[in-house]
Amino acid sequence: MGEIIQNDIISLDVDKINFDDNDSVKSLIITLLNVIEQLLQEKQQFRVDVQQLRDEKARLKGEKGKPKIAPNVPPREPKLPPAEKSKKWSNESKKPKIKIKCKQYLSN
Repeated sequence: MGEIIQNDIISLDVDKINFDDNDSVKSLIITLLNVIEQLLQEKQQFRVDVQQLRDEKARLKGEKGKPKIAPNVPPREPKLPPAEKSKKWSNESKKPKIKIKCKQYLSN
C-alpha cells in the first residue's frame, strides 16, 4: 500500500487538480492523511529501534541501558468512602487521672 500511495503523490500535479470537484479533493485529502499516518508509524518504529540499538550498544560496553519505567496510571475502580470514621487524635496522658481528696502538709 505504501508504494501505491507514494506513486500517487509523486505523480500528483497541483495544476491538474480540480478543486471544484468535492469527491476528488476528498480522495486527495484521504490519501495525504494516509501518508501522514504511515510516516508517523514508521517514525515511532524507528525511535523504538534506535533506543533498542542504544541499549544493546551500552550493554555490550558493560553499561546499563535506559530503564523501562511504567507510566503512572490511576486505578480504574473508584475509591469507596471509608465505612467508619477514624478516631480523632488526642494529646492526653495514658495514665488515669488521680483525684486528690485530702491535702496534708508535712511539717518539719
